[in-house]
Amino acid sequence: MTTWLVALLAGGAVALAMTALWGLVRDLGSAETAYRDQPPPGFRLAWPVVNIMGNTFGSLLGRAREEAITARLQRAGQSYALTAWQFFGGKLVAMIVAGVGAAVLAGLSWKWCLAVAVLGYKYPDIWLSDHTKKRNLAILKALPFMLDIVTLSIEAGLNLTSALAQAIAKAPANPLKFELQRVMRDIRTGRPRLEARILRRSRAFRDFHSSAGIAFPRRSTLKPPSV
Repeated sequence: MTTWLVALLAGGAVALAMTALWGLVRDLGSAETAYRDQPPPGFRLAWPVVNIMGNTFGSLLGRAREEAITARLQRAGQSYALTAWQFFGGKLVAMIVAGVGAAVLAGLSWKWCLAVAVLGYKYPDIWLSDHTKKRNLAILKALPFMLDIVTLSIEAGLNLTSALAQAIAKAPANPLKFELQRVMRDIRTGRPRLEARILRRSRAFRDFHSSAGIAFPRRSTLKPPSV
């Protein structure tokens, strides 16, 4: 009788734990996926856990740090795939996996496990920085072709919006094409063209001139000479 009672209580405890875990995954482990890109492979492997950590501890970031992470994600072209909270959740997951892996698999001392955990926490930042540099280089390589198509289209009598559409249609897949597609999507949704271009510049090319070695023209503040 006692054995059956213990087994029943243990089964009930396991069932309650599984129910609580499922509720946690359902409430905190999901994220809005409509109109968003797929997350990077490393985040996708532990996506429910990343969302749980992000939704639980994301508020600890603070407004200034959250905006800084969002700006970095925009420069890397990941703002449609990750939010600042999800990126922070990924850093926490990487820290835990690295620390536990160092302790369980490698049998390192607690000091080395702590060092490996810190390295795991910093790894998403390293990945994001490298991804941004590669993306900037790809944009720089694609820029002359896109400018040629836009120039030829305008000389053929098309307006700027139609010329951009031609450049997007003829260009191979690259980050610049994706950003221009977002501009066209913003314009089609009713956003003014100037505002859409400003958003694109802020989203894709913030700090791009410093990393790629080029400068974008700005509106001149010089007044025309008086006649």
